[in-house]
Amino acid sequence: MSGPANHRPTRPLSEYPTAELPPPPPEGALGEAASATLPTAAEPPPPAEVAILRFLDPGSISKEVPIRYAFEWEGREVRSIQVRRLAVAEVGAVIAAMPEGMPYDLYLFLAAMTGLPAPVLRGLIDDDGAELLAAARPFLPRIVEEMFYSPSSAPGASTPSLRPEG
Repeated sequence: MSGPANHRPTRPLSEYPTAELPPPPPEGALGEAASATLPTAAEPPPPAEVAILRFLDPGSISKEVPIRYAFEWEGREVRSIQVRRLAVAEVGAVIAAMPEGMPYDLYLFLAAMTGLPAPVLRGLIDDDGAELLAAARPFLPRIVEEMFYSPSSAPGASTPSLRPEG
């Protein structure tokens, strides 16, 4: 092979021949055919039917948490927060709504358990937030409680995977 070892051109660029490319296809000729054959995203299946159950011991599935620092939210005074257990379908809905690849957010579960948005719960005064977390902990789905309150989630411990492997 002849030419300089550094593979740099030896003459000005204008002295090299221009490449001859075939003309582009007519407008839409390839694009329409290609888009017609591209797979479309499958529509999500309809939500599964979920029964509304009347539990025999309502006190075992919910708790009223009084708050020290009452506030107004959407035109109503909030002086206490009702925390309740989630149905299996509700746990699945919270998990499905979380962005892919992001760690689980405890406040999204708490929002489903209280009916208040996660940003509102994050906005509580620290004492009220601590009371809410303490009251909600026994009502958290077992897998969620283990993720956020297991010994391996303590400071300095190895960090557990917050997304189930699957």
